[in-house]
Amino acid sequence: MDGHIYIPRPGDREIVQTYIESYQKLEDAELQESAANIRKRGFVGAHQQALNLIAFNIVMKKRFNDSPIVIEDNCLIRFKDNPE
Repeated sequence: MDGHIYIPRPGDREIVQTYIESYQKLEDAELQESAANIRKRGFVGAHQQALNLIAFNIVMKKRFNDSPIVIEDNCLIRFKDNPE
């Protein structure tokens, strides 16, 4: 699957905040390693995965001003194209 359509549900904000707190505890190298693992895993279409990716995207942008995740129109979650 090339991306995931995110449809908000009640309670999502709290779950995303929990993921954000977990990612914020990681060192830079650990966060970069997580980025590689997330890309390898790909999208499985699970709502929980979308929440995790939203949180990951927020932390990556705050820490590195960039993220391997792109969120379009607050609903389509996908990976940036591989630079070649």
